[in-house]
Amino acid sequence: MAPVKKPRAILGAHYFRAWRDFRGINQEDAASAINVERGTLSKIENGKVPYQQQYVEGLARLYACRPSDLIGINPVRTPTTPEEQLRAALLSFGVDAEDLGRAVSAVKVFVDDPVERSSAAPPDDQSERASPRRAKVPLR
Repeated sequence: MAPVKKPRAILGAHYFRAWRDFRGINQEDAASAINVERGTLSKIENGKVPYQQQYVEGLARLYACRPSDLIGINPVRTPTTPEEQLRAALLSFGVDAEDLGRAVSAVKVFVDDPVERSSAAPPDDQSERASPRRAKVPLR
């Protein structure tokens, strides 16, 4: 019986090469960072072979982004929403993936919730909000 050829897997879109270019890293250095040959990384970037989770995580560490960013965010696309603009600005300054989420969350608190903004001052801050001390009234 003749062998049956498997259908070619449909690989989803990703932005591995765009992130590598965005960070200014050559293919040889990126390949060695995830312990693969340069040709293998080229095939992954071109969608000729499927990527593995370990490669995505290794590249995300190298490119200082989240693994999901490599698959879902084109770093050279012009950001349209305020959150995308903030993320792009922080990434351009080299903020790592772990701090990026915290920074975006912190800024969103100040932008989205003015009530939270007023209570965000440190508890020992005695400016403006402090009520004046009452003068002591002598006891009779």
